[in-house]
Amino acid sequence: MQKFYNTYDINWDNLPKILDVFNNGYNYSFNLEHISIEAGVGSTRSKPHSHNIYHIVLYLEGAGRIYWEDRMVNIQKGSLFLCSPGIKHHFCPDEKVPFKYAEITFSLKDNDNLNISMLELLKYYCGLSLKIVDSPVQLNARQIWQFEQSFLSIFKNISSGEDVAWFNVYDNLANIFNFIIKEIHFVSDRDSAADSLTVAKQYIDQSFNKTFSIDYIARKTGMSKGYFQRRFKMEFGVSPIAYQNQVRIKVAKRLLIETGLNISEISERIGLENPHYFSRLFKKHCGISPLSYRKSL
Repeated sequence: MQKFYNTYDINWDNLPKILDVFNNGYNYSFNLEHISIEAGVGSTRSKPHSHNIYHIVLYLEGAGRIYWEDRMVNIQKGSLFLCSPGIKHHFCPDEKVPFKYAEITFSLKDNDNLNISMLELLKYYCGLSLKIVDSPVQLNARQIWQFEQSFLSIFKNISSGEDVAWFNVYDNLANIFNFIIKEIHFVSDRDSAADSLTVAKQYIDQSFNKTFSIDYIARKTGMSKGYFQRRFKMEFGVSPIAYQNQVRIKVAKRLLIETGLNISEISERIGLENPHYFSRLFKKHCGISPLSYRKSL
């Protein structure tokens, strides 16, 4: 490790709020967990892992293979990884080869962590339609340089001790997000695959109370089942089935508030034949039973 800065002793209440995210009624604070330049020699004893934080990792030197999602991928100078919560990874090469990478690790926290995909987070920041791009993204020489300038400015501002240091740090972070959006994800023309996913999402919105197969929707979008599921999760942060359950719970909450329907009737309205399963699903999403939710209002 060449440089490392963690923020465990930072009072986040006194820091800028420009990277916070408002999602489903909660305001999630942007926490820079740490920023580092890691360098060393790879190891055959890699231990892939996942967690509920985000990583932005750019390789500055070296070549080899690392574990990413469910496979080994090649890395070289300019390989950029955008790691969302839940993605299994290990950034140290699995061979004894020299490497060096810059890493930004952050989380978004309220009472719990926000675990949306990196792509969905970027959409919050820019309000634009963004294309899905698989990691690693290979940057060219100009892009590597541009990324490094903002990255190194973060270290410079953290150590400056100036009153505006953290404002400048957040400005540098915003520049990195700006770079990722414009250089990697921005689409000026219509993205047919993204359009297909939007149509699939709209179908689930309208047919949340029906039983459907992933095969059926995938065929309608012109994608294979596996590819459709992967693209859908990358685009919206959840699987198609998980998204359907989110919509069902949202409708159920409205019915609990606005009607006098009993649990069995609400369960049937949202397409679940078993009211006991509905109650378990509701508690999983909301932390309390449907009846407790109704009584709390």
